[in-house]
Parts: sequence; structure tokens; C-alpha cells
Amino acid sequence: MASSLAVRVRAGRHSIVGIATDLGPGGMFVSATETLPYATEVDVRFGRTDLGIELNLPATVRWTTPLGFGLQFGRLGARETRALLLLLASA
Repeated sequence: MASSLAVRVRAGRHSIVGIATDLGPGGMFVSATETLPYATEVDVRFGRTDLGIELNLPATVRWTTPLGFGLQFGRLGARETRALLLLLASA
């Protein structure tokens, strides 16, 4: 991904703000100062207002590093899949 996106990751009442430094159709890496445990189910919100795209997707933490954590997206509907592909094409 050429540019990075601000993201908000929510796990229950806990919220982490970070930067998506690697976004693909299956997930993303979130650069953040804190991490979440492996297998934590989250909702991740991100998008680009200039394109009219805002996504709130289910995801699961699949790995962590001192620099952040990797998310795998859950099941996506047709609308979410199309918006994600448009977002990826604009990068």
C-alpha cells in the first residue's frame, strides 16, 4: 500500500488508534504503541473520506510485534468487499 491510513481498533470497550501500514484484501498490519493478544476478535474502522469510503470490519489478531499487530479480516459482505477493493485500487 502506497499510503498509510489511520485506523481505530476496538476490542470490547478497549480502543487502540494506529496506522495501517500494510493493507490487503485479507487483512492489515496496524502500527501502534500497544498490542492485543493473539486471537482477540476486534472491529477495525478505517477509510478515506475523499473517496466516500468508511469501513467497519470484523477482524482477528493473528500476530503481534513490538511495533504493532496483524489483523485478518473476518467474513465480508459484497458491499464491504467492493469498498475495500476500491480503497486498495486508490492506493
